[in-house]
Amino acid sequence: MDVTPLVHGYRSGVSTNRTPEDEGRDVAGVRVPRERLTPAVERYLDGLERLEFARVAVAGVVGQNLHDGLVGAIEAVAAGVPISELLPRIDLERRKVLIAILTEMSAALAEARVGALRVLVDDEGTTLTEAARMLGIPRQVASRLYHGRE
Repeated sequence: MDVTPLVHGYRSGVSTNRTPEDEGRDVAGVRVPRERLTPAVERYLDGLERLEFARVAVAGVVGQNLHDGLVGAIEAVAAGVPISELLPRIDLERRKVLIAILTEMSAALAEARVGALRVLVDDEGTTLTEAARMLGIPRQVASRLYHGRE
C-alpha cells in the first residue's frame, strides 16, 4: 500500500521547511537556528519531521475510520442488521492504509532514534554505552544503529 501522498508531503516540494542559510530551518512550526544544524542534528530533524507527517496521517485515518465505523455500525443495528453480518463488513482497504501508515510511522521513529543517537555521540560527545542507556536500548543495538547495520 503506497501511503506516499499521505505521509511524504514534505518531500514533494510542496513545503521543504527550509529557510535561507542564514535563518535556519523550520520543523513542525519551530525555527531551528542555523548554528544548531550539524549533519547529525539535520538527520535527527529529518526523522522528527517524517514522524510528524506520519502522526498527522495516522490521526486523520484513525479518526475517519473510527467515525465511519461507529456511524455505520449504529446505522446497521438501527436497520436490524444482525451483528454476525455486520462484522464481516469491516473495510479492508482502510485497514490496509492504516497498517501502511503505522509502518511508515515506525520507520520514521527508527530514523529519529538513529538521528538522536548520532547527535548524542557525534555532537555531544556521549559514549555509545551512555547514549544507549539514554535511549533505553541495549548497547549492541545502539552500536548496530550507529554503524548503520540496522
